[in-house]
Formats: sequence, structure tokens, C-alpha cells
Amino acid sequence: MRGKQIFAVLLVVVILAGVGGYLYFSWKADQDRLRAEQAANAARSRGPSGPYVAPKPLTEAQLPAFLAQQAMIKDLPSGANIEIRTTSNVYTVTDKGISAGAATNPDMTVWLPTKYIADFTTVGFCATLQKGFKAGDIGIDVHGSKISLGFKYSGLLQYRSCIGA
Repeated sequence: MRGKQIFAVLLVVVILAGVGGYLYFSWKADQDRLRAEQAANAARSRGPSGPYVAPKPLTEAQLPAFLAQQAMIKDLPSGANIEIRTTSNVYTVTDKGISAGAATNPDMTVWLPTKYIADFTTVGFCATLQKGFKAGDIGIDVHGSKISLGFKYSGLLQYRSCIGA
């Protein structure tokens, strides 16, 4: 009887240690990814002579050119049609580029408060999106069938961590 109790206690300890280890290493992986993104942002902001130059906050006027350089945008599928609404402007993002103005029949609308735009260059693109989604400030309205859009945009699953998914 005593042996069964010891075994049960040891089993509980092993399970708790396993769960704790999993949680710790998941947290550690997220921290490492954020550090890598911050290091990449710092490397991009170095001047020609090499010393660190703090990145300048992005302005809304620079947003279309900035977004066009992001891997997530470059990887949009053929026929992509996304509308991004900031506090003061509307942009259309397609697989061909980004333009000012409302999209005709968009697949989805992304609501992006202007207060997050400056952080794209200082904090990082994905880190800023994660922060906005977590706060509930950034949102996505899907127009049409979620299943068909899921198939259409399945190539973007590699970026799901950017939206906190």
C-alpha cells in the first residue's frame, strides 16, 4: 500500500515538472524570438559607419512603403485584396502593391489605429501587431466565407504568431 502512495506522489511530481518545463520553454522561445526581432531591427537601423542609430518612428505617410517591404505582404497570394483602415486613412493591399483608397470588394478589412504605426520601426512589425491584437485595438473583419479565405491565405500561416494566434 505504501509503495502505491509513493508511486502516485512521484507520478504527480513528474507530471507537474513536465508541465512546468513545457511552460518555461514555451515562454523562453517567445522571449528568444522577440530578442531576435529586436536585434534584427537594431541591425537594420545601423548607419553606414556602424554605430547604433535609434530607429525613427514611422509616420502614416510612410506606411504604404513600409508595408510593401514586409515579408508578410510580399507573400500575399495571387488575387489578395485587403483593406487597411487607420484612424485617418484607408489603404488597399493586393498582391500587386499598396495604394491609398478603399478596396473594391475586399477579402478582409484590417482596423489599425494610428497610434501603433510609429512602433512598427521602433518596436518591430510583429511585436507591434501582437501588442495591438492583445489589447483589442487592432481587428480584422472577414468578408465572405472564412473557409475559402482560409485556403486562399493558407500560405500566410507562417506569420500567425504576428497576430497572436
